[in-house]
Amino acid sequence: SGLGEFAVEDVARDDRCDFGAWLYAEGKHGFQSGASYQHARDLHANFHTEAAAVLALALRGKTKAAGGALGPGTPFSHASAALVATLMQARMAREIA
Repeated sequence: SGLGEFAVEDVARDDRCDFGAWLYAEGKHGFQSGASYQHARDLHANFHTEAAAVLALALRGKTKAAGGALGPGTPFSHASAALVATLMQARMAREIA
């Protein structure tokens, strides 16, 4: 177990995690509007971009910078929070079946 198990290019892909697999398959039929679905996809892709950037720092041995990149107010935390908030709002508005 460790960072060596992950490749930056794989983490950057938004269709390889469980949520991404759902989003590209059943998820595209579960949203009530195409705009909501596309917005969720965009936010999810951005989350993966930011996660890959943090992983790249860690794999280069910049562990302090990688740890800091996960903190509050960082692009990673903003990407994560935006995705979660959007999904919660969509669910509460019953936009996701």
